[in-house]
Parts: sequence; structure tokens; C-alpha cells
Amino acid sequence: MTEPRIVYVPVPASPPVVMVPAPRLPAAILVETGPVGPRGPAGGAGPVGSYGLGQITYTERMLEASDTFEPGVRGPVLFEPTSVQDYLNPPFDGHAFWVDNRVAARALGDLYDFQINLIVTAQVAGGEVRLEADVGSALGPVAADTQSLFAAALEPERVTFRLRVQALAGFLANGCAFYLTSSVPITTISETVLVAPASIWGRP
Repeated sequence: MTEPRIVYVPVPASPPVVMVPAPRLPAAILVETGPVGPRGPAGGAGPVGSYGLGQITYTERMLEASDTFEPGVRGPVLFEPTSVQDYLNPPFDGHAFWVDNRVAARALGDLYDFQINLIVTAQVAGGEVRLEADVGSALGPVAADTQSLFAAALEPERVTFRLRVQALAGFLANGCAFYLTSSVPITTISETVLVAPASIWGRP
């Protein structure tokens, strides 16, 4: 009978144990606040009214011979305002913009936004209307906008044009007139010109 053998199996050594100290927590900071003081006085009221440079609107709602435009014939927009809504701020307050059927600039370098609202009736449906801003330049109009007509024949329709023009030498000398050209016969039964100064150049 064979005696059992004893076999020794080497056991790998355990990795060294590294002791990591626990992070130190910062000490709590205690702040003691004093009593709240009384409320201070209320501030003054803010400015009343509109901001920016303002705007002015000229309107007429009367039929005249100059309100008829034949197709393809360029004609001036002529009217004497029957109402004026003046919301201009300095340095434009007191300035008359609509003079002799054209816009009069205040000073060189001013920039103006124009919105021209017309209520028109067309003899034929489906035409187009073009509005031009003319300051007498040899190069022609300085700005233009074209709108389509959608209403049926003889049905009143509002048409809105938007233009932006800077007051340069020609504008100062001649003013800015508006001219209308339609592809169909139209009659303007109401005219409104809104002038909104956008910026000034130099000092007021």
C-alpha cells in the first residue's frame, strides 16, 4: 500500500495594503447677521410718453382729381392732410415734415422710415402698384416698393408701402416726393404718410 504524498502549492503574496487618510472636511463657517434696516425712500417716477425719436402721421380721406391713376402712368401722390397725429420727440418735435406734397428733411444725415398706407379701388382685379421715393436725383428714385392687389374690382383695398431714405443733399434741396405707378386703373380714396425718424447724424 502506497503512502500519500504531501504536495506544497506556493501561495502568491498579498499586495501591500496602502492606507489613505480620510479627507479633512472644512470647518463650518458661522456668520451672524445683524438686524435688517428700514426700507429706503422710493425712487422717482420714470419718464412718461413714448421713447426714441417718435413719429408723425399725415392723413387725408377726400376724393380729388389727383387720386385717379391710369395704368402704366407714373403720377405723384398729392394730398392736403385733414388730420395729423404728432408724436415726435426731440430733436424732431416741432418740425413740419409734410410740406407742399413732399417730405421735408430736418438735417443732413437724418435717416427716415416711411410707411405709406393707401386705400384704393381698382377697375380691374389682380394688378400691381409700385411706389417710389424721389428726391430729384439724376439716377432716379432713391427707394421703391411694389405691392399686389388682391381685392375684386371696385372693392376698397388697403395697400401698404415701406421705404427707408437718408437725407442727403438732394433730399435737403428738393424734399422727398412719392410717385405711384399701377398696372391697372385705380383710385386712391385715402392717403396716409407716416414719417418715423430712425437716426440722426452729428448733433441735434
